Amino acid sequence: MNFARHLVFALNHIGRMTFSLRRIVLRILASSLLVLTSAGVVVMAAPPASSGWSSSECVVVNGKCVPGTYGSYPKSVKPENFHPGYYIMAGKNDGQYTFDKIKGNPDFVGVMKVYVWRDMETSEGVYDFSNIENDLAYLRSIGKRLIIYFEKTEWYTPGPPRTPSYMWNNPIYGGNASYWPSGVTFYGAYQNPPGQGAWRATIWNSNVQNRMLAIISALGKRFNGEPYIEGLNLGETSAEPGPDYSPSALESAFKAIALGAKNAFPGKTVILQPNFAPFDIVQFGKWLADNGIGIGTPDLVVNETVSEPYLIQKTHHDAVPTAPDVEWDNYERCKAPPHWAGCTAPGTYFTSAEILDWTVKNINPWYMIWDATRGEFTRDTISAVRNYGPLPAARDFYNSLKQ
Repeated sequence: MNFARHLVFALNHIGRMTFSLRRIVLRILASSLLVLTSAGVVVMAAPPASSGWSSSECVVVNGKCVPGTYGSYPKSVKPENFHPGYYIMAGKNDGQYTFDKIKGNPDFVGVMKVYVWRDMETSEGVYDFSNIENDLAYLRSIGKRLIIYFEKTEWYTPGPPRTPSYMWNNPIYGGNASYWPSGVTFYGAYQNPPGQGAWRATIWNSNVQNRMLAIISALGKRFNGEPYIEGLNLGETSAEPGPDYSPSALESAFKAIALGAKNAFPGKTVILQPNFAPFDIVQFGKWLADNGIGIGTPDLVVNETVSEPYLIQKTHHDAVPTAPDVEWDNYERCKAPPHWAGCTAPGTYFTSAEILDWTVKNINPWYMIWDATRGEFTRDTISAVRNYGPLPAARDFYNSLKQ
């Protein structure tokens, strides 16, 4: 039984309880509920993001149990498993300190945290999900949800790659010395240019792809049934040419991985981020929407021209969840074109309120994810979100009292 059914049961049976038990129950209810006396409605005090109302549940309206219904939502989601709104982004080493920035704050639904493939697959087919388990347990205890961000790319040059270490010395995973710094071997990953670029996985290699699908399947078996797991983010499509690479092979790899993730997490939101790619991302975005896979984008940048990654999200708003990210350098994007990062003087960069306003007008997302590791989050974002109110799409979804 979930919270709503417990609530209805308690209210219907409170008259039969002993005085001591009744006082305990009323104290719990008083701390958990907001009573709208003018409407005679009893609903949860926190946004429904943490409650998971479904149409089979009810709320108390004028003393009667009235079925709750959802507002609008993407046609590809199961509404009982869908909790849109504001989330924060956390890095792989972040934990309770970062999570506590939204503890007790009803404006934020949960956290999207980075989990590195190499850390989760310690040897071939041997998985360690303890970091996810620990984070989920704590977030559940504070009423917040978790989006797993599956990270396969090492964005900082020195490395090592974020692919599992058992791949590095085995040529079946693809790669060659032309894409590695001098003197090192990392099969299954590459740099372009070597010694300077990010370390990316050779996901078009069938062996790498199969191993990635295997761990995603294992993640789904463990976490698809967890109520406080909101979903899985597969990362972005940006890539440089690599060994034995072709644009069509890369696109096919992203599609195979996305479908594998959707099969592994049939009850959850699965997101892929088409930002830059050597293939047509508009058509790719349509393919994602047609297959029920959510569309996101990293590095949300306010601009005079609304670029394709944002247009894709707005186009497919009614079909799938959409989820742009505000990352660390987006807090320093200059107002002056071409909007490079690095502006820190007041008035020279876009504030959180300006980013939020632009995003709603040009994307109208279901989720919006804010990097919480920077000081700007506590100084600027929290108040901007509070002053703006819920994302309009999320607000419409949570409009669950229909009389």
